[in-house]
Amino acid sequence: MENAKRKKNGKGGNQKVAFYKLFTFADRHDIVLMVVGTISAMANGLTVPIMTVLIGQVINGFGFSDQDHVVKEVSKVAVKFLYLAVYACIMSFLQVYCWMVTGERQSTRIRGWESY
Repeated sequence: MENAKRKKNGKGGNQKVAFYKLFTFADRHDIVLMVVGTISAMANGLTVPIMTVLIGQVINGFGFSDQDHVVKEVSKVAVKFLYLAVYACIMSFLQVYCWMVTGERQSTRIRGWESY
């Protein structure tokens, strides 16, 4: 009954929100989460260029004639790859976590506001 009344009044189902009003339900905590999520996304995006540099270091390591030196150089770069993997894991977790939490918080507020 309520849904039929909303549709009749033009206030039902598929209302669109202007882009500039999209974050009007965000409070300070949500803004902090969005900033941390955005910075984490940018930091996570840096992993690809860093990985290309590390691959270049591996290729340079194969240029030595002494096999022991090659193993040492490649092992050093392998450890750097491990550090990069841990860094990428943490940054991607922060990115997704922060944006999911702020999205849930804001959508809860929007749904609560629509019911009035």
